[in-house]
Amino acid sequence: MRRAPAAASAKGDGPAEAPAGPASQLRTLARAAVLIALGTVLAGMIRVPVGVATATPVQHAVNVLAAVWFGPGGAVAVAFGISLLRNLLGLGTLLAFPGSLFGAALAGLAHRVWRRPVAAMAGEVLGTGLVGGLVAFPLARWLLGQTTGAWFFYVVPFGVSSLLGALVAGLLLRWLPPMEPPGLRSTEPPGGGQGPAAR
Repeated sequence: MRRAPAAASAKGDGPAEAPAGPASQLRTLARAAVLIALGTVLAGMIRVPVGVATATPVQHAVNVLAAVWFGPGGAVAVAFGISLLRNLLGLGTLLAFPGSLFGAALAGLAHRVWRRPVAAMAGEVLGTGLVGGLVAFPLARWLLGQTTGAWFFYVVPFGVSSLLGALVAGLLLRWLPPMEPPGLRSTEPPGGGQGPAAR
């Protein structure tokens, strides 16, 4: 019979955390809702035209923050919420989806592996600038009717936008209090590293 996780981390010798309760889950949802609201409103206010696309660094700053705080699943959910609201409110186009989802996913995965904000920043730039930029071209061509440019047409504007947003997020993370993403505890071995094989 397995020992309860709380008993395994009672001494606080390892990074294992207690299971998230309803209050913790509500706080996480509240933070995610705030990021979605800020991303939706500020992305429409801070816009930098680059080619036929519109660079919105706020979206990418939010992606990095969400990746560090919530992990890949939460970051993708926040990015999707912002993109959906921007389209429903007439503040963006379908390019908002490839311009945010891939960066959020790679930022969250990179931070989960390396546990460093700079990894999330790099994942955001790679996911949005390269992957999102490549996916945006056929989307713009077939669904939006845009025929100008080559396959890499969106890579540069998406890359510049995500790089700027990632740098802003990196500065914010130096000032804001740390918050580990949900599910971090699941990466620890049973017993929180308290067994004889613990270092």
